[in-house]
Amino acid sequence: MNPSFLVVFNICEIQKSGVDRYLSYIDSIVNQNYDNFKVIVSGCKVSKETKNALREKFGNKISYYYTDHYVTVNVTFNRAVQRAVREFGEFDGYIYLDSGINLIGDNVLTEIKERFITGKYTMISLNVNHDSGNDWWFSDLPPQEHQIIPVVREKDFVIPLGKSHNLHAQLFHNDIYKAFNNKLIPDIFMGHCTESTFSFLNAALGKDWVIVKDIIMHHQGGGDGGSSCYGSEGPRRRTWDNFYGGLHVDEIFGTPEAKDAGLGYEEIKHIPNNPYVHTMTNYNEDGKCKDKEKLKNYIKEKLFLSNKHLDYELFVEEFIPQSSSSKPVLIIGDSCLDVFKYCKCDRLCPEAPVPVLDIIDIKENGGMAMNVFNNYLKLSSEVEIITNKDWKKHTKTRFMDIKTNHMFIRIDHEENEKSSFKDFKNNIDFKKYSAIVISDYNKGFLDEEDIVYISDNHELTFLDTKKIIGEWAKNITFIKINRKEYDESFNSIKDNLLLLNKIIKTIGKDGADFNGKKYPVNEVEIKDLSGAGDTFLASLVYGYLQNKDIHTSIELANTHATIVVQKRGVATI
Repeated sequence: MNPSFLVVFNICEIQKSGVDRYLSYIDSIVNQNYDNFKVIVSGCKVSKETKNALREKFGNKISYYYTDHYVTVNVTFNRAVQRAVREFGEFDGYIYLDSGINLIGDNVLTEIKERFITGKYTMISLNVNHDSGNDWWFSDLPPQEHQIIPVVREKDFVIPLGKSHNLHAQLFHNDIYKAFNNKLIPDIFMGHCTESTFSFLNAALGKDWVIVKDIIMHHQGGGDGGSSCYGSEGPRRRTWDNFYGGLHVDEIFGTPEAKDAGLGYEEIKHIPNNPYVHTMTNYNEDGKCKDKEKLKNYIKEKLFLSNKHLDYELFVEEFIPQSSSSKPVLIIGDSCLDVFKYCKCDRLCPEAPVPVLDIIDIKENGGMAMNVFNNYLKLSSEVEIITNKDWKKHTKTRFMDIKTNHMFIRIDHEENEKSSFKDFKNNIDFKKYSAIVISDYNKGFLDEEDIVYISDNHELTFLDTKKIIGEWAKNITFIKINRKEYDESFNSIKDNLLLLNKIIKTIGKDGADFNGKKYPVNEVEIKDLSGAGDTFLASLVYGYLQNKDIHTSIELANTHATIVVQKRGVATI
């Protein structure tokens, strides 16, 4: 199989919109003659009109990542890749395209692949017809065997240490993603000059950076405006000394540790006696790094922002992933209205030793099956739900301390509703759906006979139930339950291997268990466990429809559940 690529088309509408250009240039990506790639649009401050135009043309064929934060393209690119990896798993390579790039011909990804499979390169750049930077970077090199100015011809050109090539159309190897804390482009820069560091990232991994010969991409310079977020010069009025947090260039490139590691900053070569040119202390005569770990660790610490400085997970963002299924998912089950009343508590009641609560904020959202639906909707628009008609009259009201998120009390109210699955079953065309998800909170909407009927009528069913599991669940494809539910059902299933082999057990902070294999999760600060099982179920189904691999789907579900437990209330992904 060909190596897998994620192509990221980067747009920004802080200065202006180029929606007609976006539509045309993304077409040139989608129409590549290559069988193993996905496309995502990554955007900052993108207008509603542009979002609608992109969705209208490309629908679920591509993914979309948007944030309204004022951040650099380095950051939005990194974050779009992180979100795509979270949904689809790691790719072999990630291709950055700026919004002015139109791919010429349908074999561009194939040409990149040919260099990629050699194993020599961790960055692969394409020629552009405008603003390649070659005249800037290579004019002082001795005459070459082949032409490199303004574009590389005749044979591929390996970029020497300390030199660079402007970032317009370039692949980054997954080894970079893994080496630098799940980021690809150094995000310390607030304007120009990021490319100056690229040759050193490659050196830290012991690989090269190459420009592909002859193929020339059309580049519309200044399409969305350069350095739109913060401006190129920064407060010191120097493009090359413009970093997040007001850091000075000396603190990054002028330290003894930088010299010892072999990190340089040749961008400012026009300054006499540039003090930041790399030294050869940490390099062999052939230019290969002697102590790659030393260089890698210094780059990781100094060129990539820590979560303390900029935590991507706190972004207000929108992610709509590509859907590989042409059929929607159907969710069936009981729903309720989850109400969170966040309170301030400063005193005890004089009549009794109970707290007096002053309600500061109220949040409401769909719970139970409706929460599964809302979580799936964050992943794909291809989803429908069948649930109790008056679900909003069934409430779970929690009174929470607004500071600590401590729950004082939960009050449940259930209407005596007669709505049930039997009211809907004769009108369901099961062939219409890619999967059926049963979210059974055992409130009366579904009985065991209903679940048998559903599993008999569809080949791919997922069940999350509060019922004691028995023979009635034998035709379900996968059963997701938590540790408590598993223990309650254990006596009825302990001798039934057919059922045991279907069960995915969630085990709280320890992750999940399937057929004896543990799927651990990273330790995080837990704010609220409410609804985490619904998130797990929605993500499990989505992941399985994407790749038909239950193991990677469990890992995806774990990742998403870990995200929502760090949020207040019954949250979605």
